[in-house]
Amino acid sequence: MSGSITHLDESTIHRRLHEENQTPAGWRSLRRIIAARIMLLRLMVEARRRTRNPA
Repeated sequence: MSGSITHLDESTIHRRLHEENQTPAGWRSLRRIIAARIMLLRLMVEARRRTRNPA
């Protein structure tokens, strides 16, 4: 696998943008920001747990 990464000039992925997968245009509420941070922390803890104790 070493050295197998190369740059391609042409597009290889097409995607659709719609309301559910775009960055919000305005400010998020404090509640949404806190909920996102809590989720991020949970995911980080779980990732750390999995790397320490692989199943």
